[in-house]
Amino acid sequence: MTNPNSKSKWTIERFSFILIGIGILIAIATFFLFVMGEEFNNSSSQIKADKFAHYGDTIGGVVGSLWALAGVLLFYAAFKKQIEALEDQKEATRTTQRAIELQSEELKLQREELAETREVFKEQSETLKIQQFENTFFSMLGVYNQIISGMDIIVTKKFSTGKKSDTKSMSIFNRGDQTSEEFQHMQEVHSGKDFFKHLHYNISDQITLHPRKRNDVLVYYYKEFDIDFEGYYSLMNQILIRIDNCPFDNKQEYLDILSSQISSKERELIIYFEQAERLNPELLRLLK
Repeated sequence: MTNPNSKSKWTIERFSFILIGIGILIAIATFFLFVMGEEFNNSSSQIKADKFAHYGDTIGGVVGSLWALAGVLLFYAAFKKQIEALEDQKEATRTTQRAIELQSEELKLQREELAETREVFKEQSETLKIQQFENTFFSMLGVYNQIISGMDIIVTKKFSTGKKSDTKSMSIFNRGDQTSEEFQHMQEVHSGKDFFKHLHYNISDQITLHPRKRNDVLVYYYKEFDIDFEGYYSLMNQILIRIDNCPFDNKQEYLDILSSQISSKERELIIYFEQAERLNPELLRLLK
């Protein structure tokens, strides 16, 4: 599509060149008229200066005016061209500025997207840490319950046969032979949580029978089941250490879960063995 401004410039320049051409033609035509119609020198070979003066006035008045007009028009065309170049430069500057603004907006959106991505990664990282912690915690809790399931105590019930025989006292103290009735025996196995219940019953019973030997009773029963208690209390200690080092705000939730797994008889046995100084001080600190 033809630019109107470009067409206008071309017209002004063409008109200026036409004026220059007309001036040249007038100058040439006038010169021939002067030569053909006048005599410029006489027999004495002197030049008629006034004739050349008339010719100069003609050239200066007519041709000079035409050329001056052409010069003005050419200057105007050049000035207009310069204005248009400045306008093009301004438009290019505005285009560049718009491009920079678009890039700036795009960079802003990219920063926001990166910030959102970082937040997502942060949330995913936190979720992964929680999952790893809980997987380990519940795995340890599962092993803890397996240890409890493997703890058992065998109780022998006796039924009188009506016969007399020599036997030993059932007390853990005063073990001596004595004459008593013969009994038939039937064994009962108390395992899992029932282990702690029955053990607590035996300890309480022996403490009641031998109040002055309370500590000896506690030490005896702890040593009697030290293999069971060693793994049991060691794992409990590890679970409590992990909860104590929990990096999350919901530490109390894990404590509540562990606490729900510990029966009242287990708690009372912990108090018993604490009094007998059988438990690890670190475990007692964490339990409290």
